Amino acid sequence: MEQQRWQDAESKAREQKAAEEAKKEADDARHLQEEQQRYEKAKRNAQVAEMAKRAQAAERAEKAKARAAEKVKKDKARAAKKARKEAARKRKQEEREALEREAREREAQAGQAEGKPVLSRSQIAGDMFPGRTLPSYDDHPKVEILWETYRVPLMQIRPETTKPVTFEQLDVLRAKLAEAGGSYSKSASIHDAFNMLDLRPVIGVHTPLAAQHERYRDFVRLYDRAAFSPGKSGAAPMQATAVKQGRGSSHGKHGKIEDDEAMNPTATWFKTCMGFTIFGTRGTFSPAHVDLLNGTLIRCLEGVKAWMIVVDPTEQDLEEWRAAPASWTPEPDKIRDLILEKGDTLIMPPGVLIIHAPITIADCLMEGGMIGDSLRRDCTILNLVYIQRHSETTNERPPDGGHDQVDLAELRRLIEDMPGIKQPHYTVEGKKVDEVQRGKRQKEAR
Repeated sequence: MEQQRWQDAESKAREQKAAEEAKKEADDARHLQEEQQRYEKAKRNAQVAEMAKRAQAAERAEKAKARAAEKVKKDKARAAKKARKEAARKRKQEEREALEREAREREAQAGQAEGKPVLSRSQIAGDMFPGRTLPSYDDHPKVEILWETYRVPLMQIRPETTKPVTFEQLDVLRAKLAEAGGSYSKSASIHDAFNMLDLRPVIGVHTPLAAQHERYRDFVRLYDRAAFSPGKSGAAPMQATAVKQGRGSSHGKHGKIEDDEAMNPTATWFKTCMGFTIFGTRGTFSPAHVDLLNGTLIRCLEGVKAWMIVVDPTEQDLEEWRAAPASWTPEPDKIRDLILEKGDTLIMPPGVLIIHAPITIADCLMEGGMIGDSLRRDCTILNLVYIQRHSETTNERPPDGGHDQVDLAELRRLIEDMPGIKQPHYTVEGKKVDEVQRGKRQKEAR
């Protein structure tokens, strides 16, 4: 019995052990299967993640490519827009310049006055001073001159096109003057430096086209209207007036004139205005002044002249200048330094008081004349009255009615009595201006 119980217990233990082993094997198999499943799942997840990563990378690449393409497109669009704007700006500028040229042309044809100094540059062949032989007081230079045909366009001298003169540059000019043989100060000039201001116009310089306009022949008309003896040409030889700088006074370009043949000093006076030659040795300096008849045409035939012009003077500047013209120095930003060399032509317009102070840098021969403007006669008269009241502002003798000078009252009468010149024609809608104006007057009369 006892043995039977022992065997049953042993059998039960074996069965229990077998069941536990079977359960353990089943658990191990299940764990292995679960582990395998987890591995497979992780593997699948990794593959999915890799695929997603690759897809994201591809998407980012596509987006970057699209952004780059968009940037290129925008850059091209901006460049095209900029090019269009630049082209439009250039077109507008060209149209504006064309309109300005057309307006200037209409103004010129209609006789509108020019109010700024004008400078032209051309070439002159040949040496005016062969062997550096300088003319004496009584020996006018007998030289021949060759020049190229006047083709150079005129250039406006405006503040934005010329640099202001600095005090350092003035010092350099003064140093150059000092090298010419003497001391320099604001009130004194180089010793032994001479300006021959009233030489006869023996060279015969080619007149620029700008000064050949009919409106600029006022002085010729005034000269022709003056009374002369029958059969007399009215030519009044100009005496050479040598002015030593710093000693004595200057009669300017209208020095003492002795012409017994001229019956009317007015004609003689205007004859001297229409042509003159100037010769200055190195170092000559003319203090700030204005020309008596305002309109000046001057051409450099030989040498170098620094032609300093004052721009936009204030009333205070004018008062200081009138108080001490020989020593007055304006602010540097109001000075324009024009270097006139061989072949350069300067036109200072009629009817405008241009304050200028020429300095001769190298022995300089110049020839020119005064020009009048039929459209600025009133301005010319007013300026003559101004200069007569302030004679210290010019280096010329204002007309005073003396035995060799024209009286201002007579000059004014001559100017006011002159008939107006006929304006040049230009067309408006295919019709000449005078025809259009005549039609308007006829309509108004009806």
